[in-house]
Amino acid sequence: MDLDAVIRLMEQRFNLTPVKKKVALVGIGMGNPETRTLGMERAVREADCLIGARRMLESVDTGNKKTYAAVAAKDIAEIIRSSAERSFAVLLSGDTGFYSGAKALLAELSDMEVEVLPGIGSLQYFCSRLQRTWQDVRPVSLHGRDCDFIGEVRRNAAVFALVGGEDG
Repeated sequence: MDLDAVIRLMEQRFNLTPVKKKVALVGIGMGNPETRTLGMERAVREADCLIGARRMLESVDTGNKKTYAAVAAKDIAEIIRSSAERSFAVLLSGDTGFYSGAKALLAELSDMEVEVLPGIGSLQYFCSRLQRTWQDVRPVSLHGRDCDFIGEVRRNAAVFALVGGEDG
């Protein structure tokens, strides 16, 4: 028997509360090593399994860890629930708090021990390259969302738009 099978057997035999799976929702920054955080590096190193879009998985050293390419919150939650592994790092682009899949994942993983680790987002990175603060910038997303972009530009002195998909 492998370790996970022994743990499940002991949980059943001794009526133990199953150990909650540990999940880190990890913002990987802009996808290159220069924008990664130490927390992100630790989470990837300590996880038994890595999950994320294929390009996210390709941007980190996966070592001998199990990996799953998935994007939808329900798919990721199903992988975690059905997997024998106990700790997971879900790799998300940019910052976990800025138009991120972390929001839907938090709802799907409410029965697990979840840690959210932000990364450097595109807004922060872009403004730093312009040598300006981003506190007065109005962020909007046109990536899979409806947005009155022209109206936002008319109402705000500075607008940052995430774009992508067919209209990117």
